Amino acid sequence: MKKSILLIFILSFTLSTYSQNLSVPKFGIKFGTNYTNFNFHQYNYIFLGTSEISPGKAKPESTSNFGVQGGFFVDFKLNANWYYIPYVNYSQFSTNTKINRTFDIDTIRTKGVENNEYIIEYISLDNNFKWKFNDRMSIYLGPSIKYAISNELNKTVVNSPNGLDEDYSGEIIGFNEIDGGIIFGTSLFITEHIDIDLNMYIGLLEVESNDDGYNRAIQSSSFSIGYTF
Repeated sequence: MKKSILLIFILSFTLSTYSQNLSVPKFGIKFGTNYTNFNFHQYNYIFLGTSEISPGKAKPESTSNFGVQGGFFVDFKLNANWYYIPYVNYSQFSTNTKINRTFDIDTIRTKGVENNEYIIEYISLDNNFKWKFNDRMSIYLGPSIKYAISNELNKTVVNSPNGLDEDYSGEIIGFNEIDGGIIFGTSLFITEHIDIDLNMYIGLLEVESNDDGYNRAIQSSSFSIGYTF
């Protein structure tokens, strides 16, 4: 995890430094919404089996929730088609998970359900390399690094044995404040200054450092409207 954080930080710093030698930039703002869920490494082919499925652990369900996002960007022109666009933004990610659990108390085995609601707020730096097909349409790809400014977990456990209270509301235990991943998307300019942006973020780092048999990473789709001055 530390190597991944260092790699993303170095790449972000290099791109930001390089941009200082580019053409006169344009500035803009962007606002929109995120639609977020969790990738569980053990059950997602994207992570190529980097985490093994824990014996006796049920496959979790993750439900996407909406959150807001917005910030400002700088548009540096590299050549006729390539642009470098760092985007600093506030992003809210929210998702619900459901895990079927088995409780073994003495000689009695019971089944229960654990429901979790995660709400995380980040300040993000997205380093986007954009390729413009024409004056209207473009695609982009780049690394993103995020620093959490708040986090919240609301957990309820249904059918826990012997009246055991496992409900919890507060900060995420073992939470990792730094997140990093890859962002890719497309932009469509509807006027000279206004564009519609669609993208996807795939987190490469774990949200929690808990040894509970699950490896959670953020996956988020985003829709936003931008204005270039």
